[in-house]
Amino acid sequence: GQFSVIAGLCYPKHVPAEFAVGTSDATLVDRLSIESFAFCLPSASSSPGFLTVGPLQALLTSSDHFLAVPVATKSHWAVHVDNVAFGFTSLDDVCNPSCAALIDSGSSMLLVPPAVMAAFERYVPAAALPFRCEGISKLPDLVLKIGGHRIVLPPTAYMVEDASYPGGAGACLPAMRAVDRPSGLGPLWSLGIPFLRQYYTVFDRSGPRLH
Repeated sequence: GQFSVIAGLCYPKHVPAEFAVGTSDATLVDRLSIESFAFCLPSASSSPGFLTVGPLQALLTSSDHFLAVPVATKSHWAVHVDNVAFGFTSLDDVCNPSCAALIDSGSSMLLVPPAVMAAFERYVPAAALPFRCEGISKLPDLVLKIGGHRIVLPPTAYMVEDASYPGGAGACLPAMRAVDRPSGLGPLWSLGIPFLRQYYTVFDRSGPRLH
């Protein structure tokens, strides 16, 4: 589709000096007095998604259906990842002692450390792609420990149907890619659209924290 602008919705009040334009360095969300916002992205990629703002988000996060996770950096919506597993296989060395994960609405995929992609390929080798979609229920969950909470991404979250492949509908590909990128908190992940389709996520600037 077409778009007119890419808007960064960071939580600090001020744009970093190297990105400031004009005489004001106030961020967009600060100029608009937005303290919390959320994305609602349906599981079907053809369905419209919604960005919601305002005090309703604070009321939602007070319910038992939401977990609170503190933001781990001073400039990005990033969280600590303390452990990762594929099914019953724990990948102890990946986030030892920790990883950082960006919760990123601007990423169409899950960007994961190479060891995580290698673990996935033990179940689905690259030569076996595209994978038949009716078989994804047999694949293991991707399990992350984020801010002390167990977060599960089932195969329906990290696999996507791709009708452009020969044979049309029924061909699935992984919605994740290996990226070897360090951070001050350890190997870097990016939990993009597949994560946000699975979990309605509230970005709370007052914490700052994510729910």
